Amino acid sequence: MRRDNVESIKALKTLADVVGLKLPDNPNINREDSHKYKDRAAILECCNSYFIWCLENATGPGTSAVQKYLKTRGYSQEDVKSMELGYIPSQAKLIKYLADPKRGFTQIQIDEVIKVKTDARIGTSHSLVIPFRSGGSIKGFKFRTIGSIPPKYLNLSGLDKSGGFFNILGIKGDKDIVIVEGELDSLHATVRGVRNVVALAGSSISSDQIKDAKRRGAKSFTICLDTEPGEEQETTKRLNSIIEVLLDEGVNRVYIVTLPAIGGIKTDPDRLLKEFGVESFNSAVAHALPYFEYLLGTILLKYEMIEKESGLQPKDKDNLLEEVLETAARINEPIDLDQYKKLFTSQKIIKELALRRRASPLPLND
Repeated sequence: MRRDNVESIKALKTLADVVGLKLPDNPNINREDSHKYKDRAAILECCNSYFIWCLENATGPGTSAVQKYLKTRGYSQEDVKSMELGYIPSQAKLIKYLADPKRGFTQIQIDEVIKVKTDARIGTSHSLVIPFRSGGSIKGFKFRTIGSIPPKYLNLSGLDKSGGFFNILGIKGDKDIVIVEGELDSLHATVRGVRNVVALAGSSISSDQIKDAKRRGAKSFTICLDTEPGEEQETTKRLNSIIEVLLDEGVNRVYIVTLPAIGGIKTDPDRLLKEFGVESFNSAVAHALPYFEYLLGTILLKYEMIEKESGLQPKDKDNLLEEVLETAARINEPIDLDQYKKLFTSQKIIKELALRRRASPLPLND
């Protein structure tokens, strides 16, 4: 109430949104929906406990393979436990466990929540289990293959990924959220003590995820996608999409991390943490560039490559200026726009091309 200068009912609604609860619109509470919500939460938590137990205690080649895989990723037993990673031996064994009378669930309740039978790969090729927590509550599960069978992840039917970021909790520290690609990257960073690291859980982000993060206190967003040689254009495309959503939601403090390329192969936060430690990851985040500086850099790099290969033709010069102006039009903060102009006019390639001043949203010096 003090922070947002609102009345108690408004504060209550905000808190309910943060923890994923829906306040009744009238005194006639739908008790059936309320019971279903509680049943679903209880069943998912019970599943999570079972998956964790199986990974720690079950025997057999399946369990051993998952345990070995996690070791190759550099996770200690304590890491695995803190990350709440689990193992599903089979769908049949999971249903049998939940149907035990001492659990207190009916078969109807189980069938409404655990809809794994629609995909036979869950519990066979995809047996590593990652709980999808958002705001502290389990929304569902992601099942990962440890082999080469695509796709890498399968979701429990009904998993809602759009309402909040994977692994988002109360925002701590400087109110900056670090967005990485993979769920394991996010969990690994968290158990290593890095604050506020969440995962996309998809190819981009949604407006609802941003709104949820802002309600929890987020003030800035740092995007840390994987560095993958040969995929630079695709990475830039994804970053542009993410930045667009953030700007549309009124977020101006957006930063881009470029992870160091290690050995000419893919570098993700998980690998960086394993091979170089948490200090290296923290350093990469600390040196993140403002989004407009990153975007300008990608544009200039594109035309520098064209200049090296065939020389910049008049159309290339016009296209360069057009892309720069289009990016400038996306910058809402006047101070950021001023910095963008200074960065642009100070570039060597721009001075060499001697771009003249034109009537545009971005005044350029000779």
